[in-house]
This record gives sequence, C-alpha cells and structure tokens, in this order.
Amino acid sequence: LKHTLEGRDRAIRESMRRVMKLFPVTEEHVLRCAKGSAALYNVHIMLALADLGYAESLYGSLFRQLLAEKTGSCFVPHAYPDVWEAAKLVKSAGGVCVLAHPSEYDSIDLMEELAGAGVIDGVERYHPRVREKDIPAIDAVIERYGLIATGGTIASTEDGNGLSPALTGEELAQSVPEISGLCELDVVQPMNIDSTNMRPSDWMRIRDVIVEGYADHDGFVILHGTDTMSYTAAALSYLIQDSPKPIVLTGSQRSICMEDTDARMNLYNAFLYAAAEGSRGVSLVFDGKVISGTRARKERTKSFNAFSSVDYPELAIIRDGRLIRYLAELDHTDGPEFFHCLEERVLLLTLIPAWYTGKPALTKLAGLCNVAIGVISAFPVSYT
Repeated sequence: LKHTLEGRDRAIRESMRRVMKLFPVTEEHVLRCAKGSAALYNVHIMLALADLGYAESLYGSLFRQLLAEKTGSCFVPHAYPDVWEAAKLVKSAGGVCVLAHPSEYDSIDLMEELAGAGVIDGVERYHPRVREKDIPAIDAVIERYGLIATGGTIASTEDGNGLSPALTGEELAQSVPEISGLCELDVVQPMNIDSTNMRPSDWMRIRDVIVEGYADHDGFVILHGTDTMSYTAAALSYLIQDSPKPIVLTGSQRSICMEDTDARMNLYNAFLYAAAEGSRGVSLVFDGKVISGTRARKERTKSFNAFSSVDYPELAIIRDGRLIRYLAELDHTDGPEFFHCLEERVLLLTLIPAWYTGKPALTKLAGLCNVAIGVISAFPVSYT
C-alpha cells in the first residue's frame, strides 16, 4: 500500500508540473486546495484551475483535456496492485469492497467476475465518469448480485442529463479549504444517493454512523440533498435526543462545481456552527440561518433562501463569518439518548371538504398501518 501511495503521489505531482506549464497555476495554490486531505489528487489541480476561472466543473471538458487517463495531455500513469488481490485483502480484513468508476477503466466484464466471485460488495454507480452506455450493464450486475450502488445537489455534477450524485465527501470538504482552520476533519460516506430516494433505513444508517463515532468526535456535519433534508433533520432529532454535541445538516441549491454555487458558503457555515462553543442538538444550517431540526421546512426550489423555521424562531444567523445566536441552546448535559428503530408504515392523511365519507374509510386505512393515522385538516371538519 505504501509503495502504491508513493507512486501515485509522484504521478500526480508530475501531472501538476505539466499543467503548470500550460496555465498560470502554482504548486502552492494546488497544495492549498489539498490542505486537510490525506493525499494529493487530480481534483486538487482542477480546484486550483477553477479558482483561477479556467474550469466551471471539476470533471468537465478541461479535465478530459488535461487529466483524464485516456485523453489527458498532462495525465501521468501510475501502477496499482492487482484488483483481485486488493479486493480479497479488503474482504479478509472485514471491510466493504466497492469497485470504483468501472467505466473509467473498462471494467464492466471484470465487475461481473468480481461480483460473481463474491469479492465486491458494491459498485460506484454514480460518478461523472460513468459512461451512459455502461449504466444498463452496471445496473444489471447490481440487481443480479445484490450490490450496493454508491455515489443531493451539493455532491452532484452535470452529466448531460441533469445533475447526478458524484462527488465524495472528501472532495466536497477539499473544495472549502477554510474548513481546516475550524476543526480536524474525518470524512465518512455511508451513501451517495439522490435525496429523493431517502428511506427510513437510510436515516437509520446515518444515525448508526453518528452513534459509532459519537465518543471520538465533538460534532457532526451531514451533507444532504435539499429535497428531503428537513425530513432527515426531523428523523435524527427523534433518533438522537438531547445531544450535547452538534449534529448539523446542510446542502445547496446549486452544485459545488458551478461558479455561482451556494455550496461552499453553506458548507463553511455548517462547520463554523458545529465548531462553535455552545452548539448542540440537531439543526439545519442553510443560507446563513440556523434552524432547529424539528422546525425546518423547504419552501423554495430555486432561491438560495430555501428553508424557513416553522412556528419557532431561528436559533442563530451567520453573517460574514460571525455567529449571532438568537436563542440560548438548551442544556443537554444528561444526553444523548439514542433510539434504535423507526416505524416505516405510517400514513399521513389530509382531509379536505366533501372528500370525507365516514369513519369506515378511516378504519380501513388504519388497517394498512402499524401506527395511528395523522389527520391534518385544511378546513373545519365535523364527524357524524
């Protein structure tokens, strides 16, 4: 492993020197973009180019021109260990083995061989370098062997058909190097999915990651798509109650790869709040507002001012790097209290005039659920 990492570092640095001959980017700039990372990657070179205005995305046309393996004029190859040997080592150590971007290395056939032999557990399905024509074959292998498909807007890139989850947590953190001045950062990525596909089982997975790391960390920042972020914040508020440590969710309306993104500011503000003394419990940080996890609601689909606090004041605001608290945080010295299950069969029923036909209808619907039906009425309703 040490030999592989050293060889990759030499190759990336040579790629960087080749790019420096073509663009006015310096080694110091690239290394500054890599601050806090365990290694130097091509993405750090692209971040420096993006800072100078030469690239609008990390994996767009300039990346393919300069650093892609098959087409990049500045790409320097480096050796990796045999994939079978590496996969078996991961499995023997009790790890979860995921095959990375199979399209990039023409590994579609190898993917099926590895899955059939039981030496991989997942495939990097959502990646900007996954070719469209390969997706049916990848999906078929995932379904056939029950693999995990790994990969919201903040972690997405443009793939020609809209935005798809693609960037890792580490790449996102590296996009905001100022975070390293706030805290020491460990990155865990339990999933990379479109937030519209979030399920209660995914909430439990996030909760498990927090529980496992709770004793060793002072706070947690969760990067999440905006469509279901408020639901996740509410779920975590009940799964992890009275937490004396902050659990902060954030995301963005525009991908971090876009020039006019809100992702970098939201990400920085989330870490700023999580690192501040006195922050605790589950909250959502977005557009400079800190909202209690049980009070957030998404009200706008395009505006950066996407979330509001429902029937409760915002906990704080963040302006120009300053945290201004409106409400004192509750003292959770007796916490946290962790809960271990969620009821998935819950029905939310909205009643409107002239629709309600009698109690038998409610009784029938109740039989489909394991818990009482929540009834919300937009207008006064009388029961006879």
